[in-house]
Amino acid sequence: TFSRVFDTPGNFYSDRYKHVIGPEVLWTYRTRIDDFNAIPRFDGHDQITGTNQVRYSLVQRFYAKRLGGSGKPEPYEFLSWRLGQTYYVQIGASDFDPNYSSAFFDETGAPSHWSPVQSSLVFRPSLRFSTNFDFEYDTNFKLFRRLTLSSNLAYPRFLFQAGYSRAKRTAVNPRNRVLSFHTIQGGTRVIVWPNKLSIDGSANYDFLQKELIQTTARLRYDVQCCGFQFEMVNSRYRDPPDRTFRFSVELANIGSMGNFLGGP
Repeated sequence: TFSRVFDTPGNFYSDRYKHVIGPEVLWTYRTRIDDFNAIPRFDGHDQITGTNQVRYSLVQRFYAKRLGGSGKPEPYEFLSWRLGQTYYVQIGASDFDPNYSSAFFDETGAPSHWSPVQSSLVFRPSLRFSTNFDFEYDTNFKLFRRLTLSSNLAYPRFLFQAGYSRAKRTAVNPRNRVLSFHTIQGGTRVIVWPNKLSIDGSANYDFLQKELIQTTARLRYDVQCCGFQFEMVNSRYRDPPDRTFRFSVELANIGSMGNFLGGP
């Protein structure tokens, strides 16, 4: 890695900044398994075997000297940017890579060894506020396949989240490269009584359907031994729309129980 320090006396944010830049390479090899059906699968990672891939990135980090919890100036990472891509020795491995939104194809529609170029930018000027901006650029189709923007604002008794996302289909014919989804999300949490009572709400709006596709309201009450949660979810992912009421109880050191299948 390479770094440089900038002295900025009298600056409103920090008197000193540091810029660090360097490459990052991750090689992943997974052994082939002859009797694949004999292995129990618990999560998505258990479905990935016999792959060989290299993920390479250029990573930049920006630090500022700011007052820490001890009251003394400490290095604080307020901005980071990772730009990278993955090469698959086995083309089929791209179908199972959780780091990307979908499988990859070249300009002829055939599988490709190369993933889209992925960019991940994180801006966190303070511990209370952060913003993430990510996108995937397909070098075969010269197309921004996916774009997401999300922000969080947190206070001891208040939390606000907002997000925007859109993605396009890949196709040999440029006319077919239309939006596959285009949504905006928002949510908030208010702690009415610390460690006791909280209220959550969220909503998702679909620009393609031009309607709210999901709204959620949640009420939670905690006592020393357990927590009680009541939730209402309105969904329009299918026709007719669904309205679900859920009630669950979470026991300390044991877990949750309730109608998680969404019975009315």
